[in-house]
Amino acid sequence: MTVPLPDGFCPPYALEPYDGTTDPQDHLTTFSAAMLISESSDPIMCRTFPSTLRKSAMLWFSSLEPNSIHDFSELATHFLTHFSTSRDHRQTLTSLINLKQGEHEPLRAFMNRFFQEALQIKDLNLAISLHAIMAGLRVGPFVDSLARKPPATLVDLRTWLAGYINIEEASTIQRAKIES
Repeated sequence: MTVPLPDGFCPPYALEPYDGTTDPQDHLTTFSAAMLISESSDPIMCRTFPSTLRKSAMLWFSSLEPNSIHDFSELATHFLTHFSTSRDHRQTLTSLINLKQGEHEPLRAFMNRFFQEALQIKDLNLAISLHAIMAGLRVGPFVDSLARKPPATLVDLRTWLAGYINIEEASTIQRAKIES
């Protein structure tokens, strides 16, 4: 494209260059957000996008037929299609429900792992989260407390969880003192 860059335009240099090995949607979303801040037009986005590519992604871009892209939407579609095999596969509800606490895994470690997986599930509600937590935890006081009176919000769950984690960690410290 032969559209001149506006005076004072600063391309998104802080954006990590895309090399074709990670999720292209993540790169495209980050690029679009950076360009939105500078209120860039469609032609400017088309002209700037290649500066965020390297290695196989730059080879792909260089192989596009001249004048074959008419707007940024079309460029984005071609980009996502070409690099679709690099897309991250988000966790599903089934994978969350199948997550199990290891035999010797502390409550803190399991819950950190659980919440990391849960972040990847779109529109996950509290009731389903509680069901998955209860299905994944080893039998113990925390599961018993959830069964007796489930928390009303995720904040309540985290507060409740913190208390049980503190108890578990204090017990571990006490047992270590006794054994030594």
